[in-house]
Order: sequence, then C-alpha cells, then structure tokens
Amino acid sequence: MTNIGEILKHFRIAARIKQKDMAKILGISPAYLSLVENTERDSSLDILQKYANALDIPVEFLILQSREPKSLSEKQMEVFDQIRKLLFEFQNPRSKGDKKRRPKNAKQVVEN
Repeated sequence: MTNIGEILKHFRIAARIKQKDMAKILGISPAYLSLVENTERDSSLDILQKYANALDIPVEFLILQSREPKSLSEKQMEVFDQIRKLLFEFQNPRSKGDKKRRPKNAKQVVEN
C-alpha cells in the first residue's frame, strides 16, 4: 500500500502549494505536515478532509490512491480506473467553463 502521506505530498506539489501554506490552511505546523508527508506520522481524517478541500478533490480519491491495484479484483480495478479518469478530468478541465477557477496558490485560498 502506498502511504497516504506520499500521496498528499504529490498532490500538494502538483497544485503548486508550498508546504508552509498548506500547513496554515490545515491549521497545523509545517513541521508536523512534513512528518505526515514523509510518512513519519499518520494523518487524521480531519486533516485528510481539509487537505482534500484545499485541493478541491474528494477525500475518497486521496484514499483510493493509497490502494495497491493488485489488492483489487478485476471488476473493482475497472471501476477504480473509471473513477481516476473522471477525477482527472475534473481536476484538469479542457475549457475554462468546465470548472470553477482554481486558486493559483495557497495564499489565495488563505485570503478567501
């Protein structure tokens, strides 16, 4: 199983959010967030939910990403792949009208 901390870090970096800004959004210290992202501490469900909200993705998607594909049946894998595709499309709309405008950085999230 891929550790959820690694997944959180991956998505934060992909969203171009600095660790200190994400920590502020989550209401935790940057040091603690570093421990979570580097798999030295487990994340609470509350932190996962706030993280997902900051990234504008469902928390379930973060959890699904931590599943090893080999632990899923063929049918489950098909559904999982469909979910991944849909969420990828949601995160990466082809036209500006497909989705509300995402903030470019966490500072905009904190200020709103």
